[in-house]
Amino acid sequence: MLCVEAPGRGARADDPLCGSDADDAAEREALAADLAPMLADGLPYALLGLSAGVLLSLELLPLLPAAPAALVLAGRCPPRPASGAPFPVPDDAEILDVYALAPPEVLASRAFRDVALPRLKADLAADARAEARVAAAGLAGRTDAPLTVLCGADDASFGPARVAEWFAATSSRESSSRVAPGGHDFLTEDIAAIAGDVAAALGHFAPPVRASEVHFRRAYASLARPPRLRDDRKNTRPRAL
Repeated sequence: MLCVEAPGRGARADDPLCGSDADDAAEREALAADLAPMLADGLPYALLGLSAGVLLSLELLPLLPAAPAALVLAGRCPPRPASGAPFPVPDDAEILDVYALAPPEVLASRAFRDVALPRLKADLAADARAEARVAAAGLAGRTDAPLTVLCGADDASFGPARVAEWFAATSSRESSSRVAPGGHDFLTEDIAAIAGDVAAALGHFAPPVRASEVHFRRAYASLARPPRLRDDRKNTRPRAL
């Protein structure tokens, strides 16, 4: 599994955060260019979007050289109808309550306020820009890949009652869903089960893949050095991005 590393995170901690539609577009194009050689062998792959990564996945689709065999979207509701006005970004209180995914003592620390909170705000602002773009373009016809939608049972941002909205908004030929225990934190607490969902989504294309065989690796966009990734060209099993 190749995991995208966004600006301001991990090895890209010193990269400037995206602050505009133009920045977002440059990131998508760089990521698509990094992924293109990895998809050149034609093996089936799944595209997994977690939270803000859901809309990134949808915007990335037309830039990739091959369509995914499966699409897994977790922890994010479909875009609201286009309004012509910027979509609002959650305030600090909502960010800390829903999206921070950290214990209270961490949330109260100066390091969190000075380092992590600005990055969270940048993530949510980028997500709001993506929501406006995807809402304006529409979801119909974007992909017909089988769709799996995941949510947390108590997730205030996207709960079970809204899962069917994805099926109504997209043109996927097959659809399924799973409700995980917990709130928005299921994206981190339930990661082994999410790996299992990805493996199941790819199960039509190869011998069964166990969740334990789905390994998380990082794929970097806009880095001077290429990502260090396992060469799968001799592996006939499908992959997940």
